[in-house]
Amino acid sequence: MSSNDYDLVCYCLRHMTSKEHIHILYEQAGINYKQSDSYEKLVKRLGDAKSNTINLSIIKNYHRNIWEPAPKGLHLTNLKTGLLKGHNWHGAMPSMLHLSLQNKVREHIQGNLSINELINIGADIMKHEYFMVCVHDLCETAIIENNPSAIPPIGSKSISDFVFNGIPYDLKITNYFGGQTKAFVNKNKQTVAEQLLSGADVQRIREQAKKTINNWGLNRFYFLVEDQDRWIKDPEEVLSELINEVKKLKAPFVVKIDGIEIMVQLIAI
Repeated sequence: MSSNDYDLVCYCLRHMTSKEHIHILYEQAGINYKQSDSYEKLVKRLGDAKSNTINLSIIKNYHRNIWEPAPKGLHLTNLKTGLLKGHNWHGAMPSMLHLSLQNKVREHIQGNLSINELINIGADIMKHEYFMVCVHDLCETAIIENNPSAIPPIGSKSISDFVFNGIPYDLKITNYFGGQTKAFVNKNKQTVAEQLLSGADVQRIREQAKKTINNWGLNRFYFLVEDQDRWIKDPEEVLSELINEVKKLKAPFVVKIDGIEIMVQLIAI
């Protein structure tokens, strides 16, 4: 097994697999472990065992056999009902949603929002929360199902959404911005990716880089859809375009943030 493949095996175990699944895998491979082992200790035990019984192919097959795809039928049906039209954050901050909603309540108390407006904002935010989970689930599942070599996560707190062509990525579904067009984005992927990452918290990136092998936990796989209404009108066609574009992808490009290299794939339709 090459050093890169070994690093990928360690990455998948440490960042994309639940401890329970590691325990089962180790039992099958005859590798000793303790229930109290941390992820770091479990990975070290693999190295100490000097065993070739767990290689990248075994990890891939193990993960794909256990992985459960998203409920595509449910998500597609919900999108096409049209009930998610109007999904919007209304300025709410996802990482501070409770505080954001409280601030909306205070706006109502101060007379700046009617009770109907307040309730409608809450509904739009919930629509958007589901919309984001829904389209992410559908895209992640489409990429994994249509790429037999992809490695999916089988841990509830996975850092990466999948390993694609031997590289782990965090999938990001996002919008066009700043008046950009599909033609501009596809001709300037490096610039657009730099802009998407420009607002990142550098200190947080540095801390995350320290915690993952080869900085892989920072890699990004961006998917931009120019006409967001297409998700409501014909989500299957959006997914079909995504799958076709994924087939055309070559090596990722690199974006540097404060000296840290982040590998990026970007698809814009």
